Amino acid sequence: VTMMGDASYVFWVGTLYPVEIIAISVGGTILLALNCMAFKQCVRHDVLTTRALAQMTAVYMALAGLLLVFVSVPASRELYSTASRLGAAGCSTSSTDAVQLVDTSLDLYKMKMAPNCFLK
Repeated sequence: VTMMGDASYVFWVGTLYPVEIIAISVGGTILLALNCMAFKQCVRHDVLTTRALAQMTAVYMALAGLLLVFVSVPASRELYSTASRLGAAGCSTSSTDAVQLVDTSLDLYKMKMAPNCFLK
């Protein structure tokens, strides 16, 4: 949730990744709760033990871990791609967005240092 509130993060990455992480977390928790309730209502009392619930929770946590890995693979691929482009160029301005930001910053600096603006 904090990442979606950061304007810089949203500008560069977007909001899809944080939304996917939140959806997996909330969806997995709801699915686990529903499964535990169904398990409690449908099985015999002697089968319903703490160990059985712990095993079911472990299976859901493993599933959540796998889903988070599958969600993070595209993000890491993009990260490695960007790092290789930056490393190959030898500078941090090989990204077109970064070049545009640097150019805009330089233009604003030149305008600020102009004599008619500097005297005001």
